[in-house]
Amino acid sequence: MTKENCQTEAVAPDEVESRKNPFKIQIGGTHYKLFKIEPFEFFFVNNIPHHKATIIRRILRYDQASGDGLLDLQKMKHEIDLIIELERYNNI
Repeated sequence: MTKENCQTEAVAPDEVESRKNPFKIQIGGTHYKLFKIEPFEFFFVNNIPHHKATIIRRILRYDQASGDGLLDLQKMKHEIDLIIELERYNNI
């Protein structure tokens, strides 16, 4: 299901239980409503592992009103540095 098939809205956490389709809501912001497909759905359908998905998610929101700007970029850099270190370790 893509966002083209449903309208989305931001809701408070206590309202979530009464909702039917989780792809129609976003808890804690609206930064992913800009996209035609939920990042979570994209990651699931494409078998994107968590360590890559976190970086993609941060790049999508860092410059949005609900993003954390420079902090998101610093977190991405750190996460990439972690991947680099793991790749070095695995290639010994």
